[in-house]
Amino acid sequence: MQKDLHIPPCKSKSAKSTVALIFVVFFSTFATMMITPILSVYFKELGLTRIQVGRIEGWANGIACLSKFLSGVCSDRIRKRKLLIVCGTALSIITKGSFALATGWASILAVQVCDRFAKGVRSCPLDAMISEVTCNKRRAYSLKHAVFLCACIIGSFVTYKMLRIPGIHMKSIFYVAMIPAIFAYLLSAKYLHDVDCPPNEQTFTNQGQTSAYNEQISAAQEQTFASQRQNVDSKNLIKSTDPFLWKLFGILFLLTFARFGMSFLGLKAMDAGIVPAKLPLLHMLYDTCAAISALFVVATSSRLGVKTLFKFSLIIHMIGHVFVAVNHAPSLIWGGTILFGTHLGLFQGTTLYMISTCTKPHNRATVFSIYYLITGVGLWCSNHVAGGLSQIDPSLAFFGGAVACLGALVLFSRIYRGATPITLRQNTCE
Repeated sequence: MQKDLHIPPCKSKSAKSTVALIFVVFFSTFATMMITPILSVYFKELGLTRIQVGRIEGWANGIACLSKFLSGVCSDRIRKRKLLIVCGTALSIITKGSFALATGWASILAVQVCDRFAKGVRSCPLDAMISEVTCNKRRAYSLKHAVFLCACIIGSFVTYKMLRIPGIHMKSIFYVAMIPAIFAYLLSAKYLHDVDCPPNEQTFTNQGQTSAYNEQISAAQEQTFASQRQNVDSKNLIKSTDPFLWKLFGILFLLTFARFGMSFLGLKAMDAGIVPAKLPLLHMLYDTCAAISALFVVATSSRLGVKTLFKFSLIIHMIGHVFVAVNHAPSLIWGGTILFGTHLGLFQGTTLYMISTCTKPHNRATVFSIYYLITGVGLWCSNHVAGGLSQIDPSLAFFGGAVACLGALVLFSRIYRGATPITLRQNTCE
């Protein structure tokens, strides 16, 4: 008696896309993180106030998440995830070099918004494509985040080394950052492929079945997916999504008030006496801790529960805000940075896993886009609030972040109540 075999349609394209996605994430992040550590110094050099920094961070993050929302909806409707990823990486090349041309707060706002818009265009289709070419989603998203953080570390380290070169100006770093952005564009244009047959929806066939029958199965499967794509509307989306997800979105909105821009941490570090040349090291520490904790999630994905990881990440984040807020000592700034990074690694992969698992495949990019839209509105508000509070006292923004973490922790405990949501419990391939 012959055994049933798992026949993966589009296997070769999926394998190439998986590897290409990892490198696109790496080079895109590499380019971004060459710039991010020096933005707070650049803002100060241009004479911006903390309120103006809050406006820049707020609008940039808000537009980024709005573009993620639009690209996610568009991605599900046209089923051309590669096209959006390529467009996002191409625009990113232009914006990296444009930072060096900014002369005031209006021009730096325009460049930062365009750069975040480019990231938003590619992010949501990229997250959805990862879900389509992999089976173990929690491990895949955590691995993606670990690669993202490794690129952050390398990008910050390159910036740190460049700042130590005598006579170099930070504008040169903006031009050098275009190089990895070009690599990300070339990889996405050549090696990514749209996949219409996600691994979780692949069929099981017998080795002795005829090729004609296999073709009929594939045709029927494609017809099913085509029918599903035509029904991506708000009514079907609400019915097909676990109710737990909408409550989770409310908690994530509240949590954005603890996740304002890293520029505020850089400004607080300079207030504490940390010299601007060491700010890339602060970002490296942050990203190193995040990468280690993300790899911890990958290694323990089958043993630790989602609730435990999510709640633990909120507790760590709250303590980090308190560390940074209570004192101007450099040691507490470094300690808070370690806790912030650890939170990010635990939080990001777990959150994406919960969102992915609570949605149907044909609505997945749309749901990701809603998540990014909600967090975008929250980040727009939180950065404006953080800018206003920091103008009064830099510690107030971080005290507010600690309160937001505590509120999110209490609400998450209440909606979860120790019971796994239906879709998380039933999904055996995660």
